[in-house]
Amino acid sequence: MNTVKSDVTIVGSGVIGLACAYYLSKLGLKITVIGRGNPPKHASWAAAGILSPLHFERYPEQLLRACYKSFDLYPELSEQIKDHAGIDVQLVKSGMHMLVIDKQDSRQISKVKHHLKKHQTSFQNCNTSRICKALPFITKKVKSSVFLPDIFQIKNNLLLEGLRRILATMNVKVLSNQNATHITVQNNKVREIKTTDKIYRSSFFIVSTGPWLNEILTQTSITLKMTPVKGYIILARSSSDSFSTIIKHKDFYIVPRLNGDILIGSTLENAGFDEINRLGAINYILDNTLKFAPGAAKWKFEQVWSGLRPLANDRPPIIDKHPKIKNLIIAGGHYRNGIMLAPITGQLVCSLISGQNNLDEISGIFRFR
Repeated sequence: MNTVKSDVTIVGSGVIGLACAYYLSKLGLKITVIGRGNPPKHASWAAAGILSPLHFERYPEQLLRACYKSFDLYPELSEQIKDHAGIDVQLVKSGMHMLVIDKQDSRQISKVKHHLKKHQTSFQNCNTSRICKALPFITKKVKSSVFLPDIFQIKNNLLLEGLRRILATMNVKVLSNQNATHITVQNNKVREIKTTDKIYRSSFFIVSTGPWLNEILTQTSITLKMTPVKGYIILARSSSDSFSTIIKHKDFYIVPRLNGDILIGSTLENAGFDEINRLGAINYILDNTLKFAPGAAKWKFEQVWSGLRPLANDRPPIIDKHPKIKNLIIAGGHYRNGIMLAPITGQLVCSLISGQNNLDEISGIFRFR
């Protein structure tokens, strides 16, 4: 077996692993990233790239602050990717309509407004005529909406490719088809991690393998309550409806891209590790979407894909050192916030390795409890 040595080995090459590699490399460390796919297309791929919490009112205060801090890192990151990797990740200010159609929506929007006022976040109340004029494919049953003008989106597949390319310019190795099978621990430290054809040795190891975290962690005498939640994205196009604003109703959303693509999502399906696209789930998304956007029925269907989101049951993501192993860091359980939290996760991991924590006001919520 070949042996690969570096300062840090990151197991997991989704957006969390790649973001960790980027920020750690900026510290001057030699980084190796290994992923199970070629390249992997899991939670990071099955995302719409909305850079906002989808349910403000449900988030603990520290998690909200982490989301906002993470968003603040995106302009610089996107510029770096554009300048050094030649990829425009399409960081775009879209705004977002949160529709009110029924009484449940009204109650939910009241909580959202309370949160927005508390955090002095700009929003506008829109009536039926304004919504239907701007978005003629929306149901005439819509009563109102809350419009958030400062919501951004990013094209997540371009973000992934951009991170890969900029890491190449930073001499970071990103190796595909490397499924970690065995971890060797000696004296409360990881000595090495093995795949089928390589051995990885480092001063620090980071595990960011999404819903597959426990494949490694069970070998270290701990198991996290991690549930794979399957999410679908439907890609459509329209020759008649032109719009630039994200639309959200309950757990469903429509996201227009700059190139005319329209993303429709998403499911929250507890299907284990099933990665097959099922007709029932696709129908579920379309049925719920057409209830609030019946005009979308004439849009052209292009394709569908899905991914497994890692849900850390009953808690926010974990970004912390292993409770027993000194040089092992876990970064996982980001669920629907992987794209949103990727930059701040990278910085939090840097602080764990460097020992210089400038993020005390948010780091506590991500620790083992």
